[in-house]
Amino acid sequence: MDASIRQEIWKAISGYNITSIVSTHSIEEAGILSSRMLVMRSGELIFEGTPNELRSKFHCGYRLTPMFNNEEDKKYKNELLDWMKSKIQGAIISPIHEDDILFPVCDEVTKLLIDLRQNQDNFHMRSFNIIVEQLENVLYRMYVDDENV
Repeated sequence: MDASIRQEIWKAISGYNITSIVSTHSIEEAGILSSRMLVMRSGELIFEGTPNELRSKFHCGYRLTPMFNNEEDKKYKNELLDWMKSKIQGAIISPIHEDDILFPVCDEVTKLLIDLRQNQDNFHMRSFNIIVEQLENVLYRMYVDDENV
């Protein structure tokens, strides 16, 4: 379906304040259209809740990828994680990409990034990347990581 037509349908569905059931493989689409979501895997319900609850439960927020000065400096990753945990509750090492740190969407992100830029030498980083995770990343984790379900 054409993207512009899809958005018109989204507007129509969400504008009537009605209950509707939408089946989709696009979790982003489901998040836009829904106040509650149900996620099924192999015929079993594995999640029921709001899009924000889904993001929270499966650590969908920001992904920090530190670029250390050299391979030996990767030992500072745990110190970096501890520092981030002191700033933002819920920061964890990514269960899929062990060099990345995941942390939730929160109001302190701007301050964290400023502080991180000022302190990156303390963690032996030459730079870092930040990306906002999409709900598609959450769906992937739901299907590959049975511990989270």
